[in-house]
Amino acid sequence: MNTGMPNVVADFLQFLRPCFAECQRPSRVYNHLGALLADVSLQAGVNYDHVVRPRVNYVLAEFPATATVSSLKTLILEIGVEQFLQWKGRAKIGVFTSILGTLDQRSIETVEDVSAWSSTLEANRILLGIRGFGYKSFDYLRLLCGFETIPIDRHLRRFLELAGVNCGRTSYTALQSILLEACEQIGLEPYKAEHGLWRLMRSCAP
Repeated sequence: MNTGMPNVVADFLQFLRPCFAECQRPSRVYNHLGALLADVSLQAGVNYDHVVRPRVNYVLAEFPATATVSSLKTLILEIGVEQFLQWKGRAKIGVFTSILGTLDQRSIETVEDVSAWSSTLEANRILLGIRGFGYKSFDYLRLLCGFETIPIDRHLRRFLELAGVNCGRTSYTALQSILLEACEQIGLEPYKAEHGLWRLMRSCAP
């Protein structure tokens, strides 16, 4: 990793910092297992407001009883994943099914259970082994569970590219380290950087 990159990124962050909206420290987004899995399974590579949010709201409104793995599994056996997610693409359905099966095998029932398990090396190893579920998705799951982390998605990658980081030749963990070190240099809490950059870069996406 280029040892000078955190300094450059820190300068860019400091310049953009006044544009960041105020935000609260991360807290658990859902206490509903069905909504959590719908969100994390659908989010990759799509417009969140147009694709993910309406489907998560649909799950919360139409299937309020699917707050646990057992109840969700029962419903899925009855209506299928396509109807539950309002989605037909096999890749995202595969992610959803794999995560649900993984949790069921380990008797993980609630979002609180998922939150605790996500802090283990086992969770990292097993979830990253699911096809279509990468480092960003794992960090995103942790963020939804209330942990302070920075999922490096396409919006944050675009910021880092603008700051001069060669994202194509830099690993995910190295990109995350650059951003975290830059935050430390200017005394900016990482969750504020994640929140501010994601919304800023999304708003000016081509």
